Amino acid sequence: MNTNKLLRLFRPFIRPSSSGCGVTAMKTTQHLSLSPMGCFDKQSRCIHGTQMVQGKAYSNKEIPSTYDRYVFPEPPQLVSEQEHETVLAKVNECIASPDVGRLFAVVVVSGTQYKVTEDDLIQVVGKLPLEIGERIRLEKVLLVGGSEFTLVGRPIVRRDLVKIEATIVEKAPGVDKVIQRFRARKRFDRKYLYTPQHTVLRINSIQTFPQV
Repeated sequence: MNTNKLLRLFRPFIRPSSSGCGVTAMKTTQHLSLSPMGCFDKQSRCIHGTQMVQGKAYSNKEIPSTYDRYVFPEPPQLVSEQEHETVLAKVNECIASPDVGRLFAVVVVSGTQYKVTEDDLIQVVGKLPLEIGERIRLEKVLLVGGSEFTLVGRPIVRRDLVKIEATIVEKAPGVDKVIQRFRARKRFDRKYLYTPQHTVLRINSIQTFPQV
């Protein structure tokens, strides 16, 4: 191997000497191994030397990555038992107050979430196996609240905290929908008529109980 190839090979690790003649090898912290092809490994070349990052000198093994720049938030401090009891007492007081305001809730009916208040009408897609005029209780309550409080379920609010009753008002078919199946250059064209069924519910009452 001639001198030019050696200088080109060791160029990242040599610098001119102070006397102006010749070269001096730079000190490295780890031993550099040669690959079978006679050149330095890319991985070995990457782990040597230093680099300035925001005014600080890091070795290449310690350079912070993109994930290191994210600062994780500190976890909230735990509430003492006394503070916990104080909050529960305040929530129970708000629930039992006559000035609780108009209650609202988020319920799940037939796989769909609805935000409801008293005397609301909701249209549920699907034909529920219930008779018109039948009174039911909605069990899947995700959230209930008033003007001064809000109870959030994990995932649903306990049954002894809220009671929502509804009445089946109407069961009727919806608007017809045309479903078309078409395949190009196959002489395949089919059209189907689909009529969805709807059930209308009226929310009769929303009640909360101070048993948090």
